[in-house]
Amino acid sequence: NSLLLCAVDPSFADPSKNNLRRYGLADGKLQATYAFPGPNACNDMTLDAQGNLYVADSFGKIFRLLKDAAALTLWTTDPLLAPPTPNDFGADGIAFDGTSNLYVNTFTTSKLIRIPIKADGTADKWLVDPPREGAFALVKALADIHQARMGAEGAAPLPEGADGWTPPRRRPSGRKSFRTI
Repeated sequence: NSLLLCAVDPSFADPSKNNLRRYGLADGKLQATYAFPGPNACNDMTLDAQGNLYVADSFGKIFRLLKDAAALTLWTTDPLLAPPTPNDFGADGIAFDGTSNLYVNTFTTSKLIRIPIKADGTADKWLVDPPREGAFALVKALADIHQARMGAEGAAPLPEGADGWTPPRRRPSGRKSFRTI
């Protein structure tokens, strides 16, 4: 078992030095570092049913790390994922729906993009989901995935190996916050 994280310099002084890191859960030791093929702003990641990792890049790309691979590759890119200006952000959150689609929301333009994954693993024609846009649409997609994992009636089945997954429970902090305006 391991933990994957995006190591990003928040100053963006040299985005080519950002990388993906894998740490062992048992000992906390660094197991691997994966360099991105070019400048990036690693933002979010998700696993598909086969254990392949997809990483959203705020500069407008989706990278993939195949299960047991040693290197990240550029999986797909499109102007829809790119920031509209150099000072904005593009691709933001990413989720796998449990069957064959990735959902990516864009930060600045508030679009939800569905990217079907073909049988050969490549990206199929993209679809912008018009009825639901932005972060709210990503939340809806994640809620649908959660319902599938919890066994809700009519929900799509879980990907293989995900049967024991349960969402983390929030615990009330007991603290109250007040702000004087």
